[in-house]
Amino acid sequence: MTKSRDIANSTSTLDVDGGTIKLDGNYPVGTGNVALGNNALDDGSLSGNYNTAVGDNALTFNTSGSQNVAIGTQALNNTTSGNYNVSVGTQSLDTNTTGSNNVAIGDGALYSNTTASNNTAVGFKAGYSNTTGSGNTAFGFQAFLDNTAGSNNTAIGYEANANNTTGNYNVSLGLQALLNNSTASSNTAVGYQAGNNNNGGQNTFIGYQSALDNTTGGLNVSMGYRSMYENTTGANNVAIGHSALLNNTTGSTNTAVGGLALDANTSGNGNVALGYNAGGGATTTDHSVFVGYEAGGGTTLTGHDNTYVGMRAGRLTTSGQRNTVIGRDAGSNVSSGSDNVCIGFDAICVSAVDGDQIVIGTNVDSLAGNTFTFGNNSIGRVSNLFSTNATWTRTSDERTKKDIQTNTDCGLAFVNDLRTVTYKWKAPSEHPEEFKSYNALQTEAGHTEKMYGFIAQEVKAAMDTHNITDFNGWHVTSEDQGSQQGISYEMFIMPLVKAVQELSAKNDALEARIATLEG
Repeated sequence: MTKSRDIANSTSTLDVDGGTIKLDGNYPVGTGNVALGNNALDDGSLSGNYNTAVGDNALTFNTSGSQNVAIGTQALNNTTSGNYNVSVGTQSLDTNTTGSNNVAIGDGALYSNTTASNNTAVGFKAGYSNTTGSGNTAFGFQAFLDNTAGSNNTAIGYEANANNTTGNYNVSLGLQALLNNSTASSNTAVGYQAGNNNNGGQNTFIGYQSALDNTTGGLNVSMGYRSMYENTTGANNVAIGHSALLNNTTGSTNTAVGGLALDANTSGNGNVALGYNAGGGATTTDHSVFVGYEAGGGTTLTGHDNTYVGMRAGRLTTSGQRNTVIGRDAGSNVSSGSDNVCIGFDAICVSAVDGDQIVIGTNVDSLAGNTFTFGNNSIGRVSNLFSTNATWTRTSDERTKKDIQTNTDCGLAFVNDLRTVTYKWKAPSEHPEEFKSYNALQTEAGHTEKMYGFIAQEVKAAMDTHNITDFNGWHVTSEDQGSQQGISYEMFIMPLVKAVQELSAKNDALEARIATLEG
């Protein structure tokens, strides 16, 4: 049944025929179609069903497409056989022909789309230039503006990924995020201008202007305010924290975690920095490790292969290389010195420029280059100048000692009670089970040659005989380590010297007696 009536102040007619509504002289066929506007669903051979066209030239050329919604002037204007499209806004999906399952909301949204499907674009000119790219999602003013054939991209924000043309699998969230990315793929950018100039692939940029200037660098991860801000071609970098790797341009394979970590690095490669301003002074350094607040971060650093662990460790190093520094403020004065090792809180190389200083302890300074020093400045230091034939040196300045007495109890008599022996070591399986060294499975000794020395129990017996209680040539471990006894052979120099002195005195007396007898 057909009904028609005049509408006040209008020449339009309303016709209902087989479930189809036609207005302004448009007479589409098919089932369940709605056409409202000049030339809306105007093709007389339409066989598609359940389309809704509202607006001038909306779905004008549709012939067999079904279940499309077009609202706005020229919305889905050129679609012929596409299905399940939603187009809201002037010229939205205007050029679409056979593309299906697209959603375009906004003036010019997905304007150039022709055969691509499964796109969603919301915003003024969102996805405007897309032609054949499928599976894209664009939300925001001119988001994904220039994309033509790129697929499976997500752009959310004002001009997000606006200049993409053929890049795929990109995710951009934020104003001008991945703005200039054109052909690169598999990037993720979240934040204002994150990856703004990027055209490298497989990057992840999160934060305000994160990796803003990255051009072709790939496989980077940047998270934090202006992290990797200046990077251009550097690849395989990880920057996490405010301004981490801020000035990096071409450096690659760096890892910086912490605010301002490796922030001065430009072209250095293979560095690791963990902590606020860690490695902050490094510019062209390679293969260095910085862990801790301002570790290696106090001045311009170009030396390579350094390892600094601890708050302000090695913070003044400039051109020094191959230094290993562990501990708060350890090696903090080294500048151009190389091949130094500092371990411990405030373990310091006495020379900022000398090399091969090894220093271990708390609040301890090395004595010189080519020297191994350990101990504590206030208690005493033990050192060895290993570039000469000198052995260990221990602090012994009279100005650090008190209660000085002549040794009278640990001399010739004590030495005479000592027995020197030869021996061989037992296998660990033969040790007492309470010893830490016991190992039932190790049935061979680590060293099988004959040895020379003392027996600790015999030394203790000699000490007891002469009431010697404080001689550190003998010591014993705690009970939980088996009360194992040991010997410090260098300590026997003191009783030996005393014994020689006593023998010398006896010799002088004998010589005097002989001289008297001979006279």
